Amino acid sequence: MDQLRDERPEPMTELELRKATEAFGRAAAAGTVSPKELHDFQLELQWDVFGGDAIERRDDIADDDPRVQAILDALEALAVLEPDDPAHSWSRAIVLQAVGRDVEAAKDYLLAAERFDAEHRRGDGLTGDEDEWASTARFQAARSFALAGELVAAQSLLPQLEADDRAALVSLLAD
Repeated sequence: MDQLRDERPEPMTELELRKATEAFGRAAAAGTVSPKELHDFQLELQWDVFGGDAIERRDDIADDDPRVQAILDALEALAVLEPDDPAHSWSRAIVLQAVGRDVEAAKDYLLAAERFDAEHRRGDGLTGDEDEWASTARFQAARSFALAGELVAAQSLLPQLEADDRAALVSLLAD
């Protein structure tokens, strides 16, 4: 892992970021955008911004940072290009949550849950535990709504959650 970090290029400049997003926009408009290149682009930006994948809330990163917006844009484009893949909505939710945009994160977690449920019903998921992923996504959505102060929205998800997940939300919902 350290070797990968040593081989990473320097963070993108604002000009490079603008040129890259414009190039992806032109390719998307022409119908020639490569999902793999778009995925790699947003991963590179996540390394620039978060030092790896976005995992936890980062108060030191502005929610309107242009790099964050480019990550979100790329992940949304991937969700459009590959609408059955729940990973894009899930990843977008994690980035939104990391920068404190909890209501948006909750909505993307719910979209991921719907897509995991659809994979489970079709029986064509990659992992075989899509029902567990869907359940976790609904829990994260409820948690995100609660963190945003949207307690009614969070509580409306409680009947869909496992008992352990409901118990984990008690302190957030008590406020």
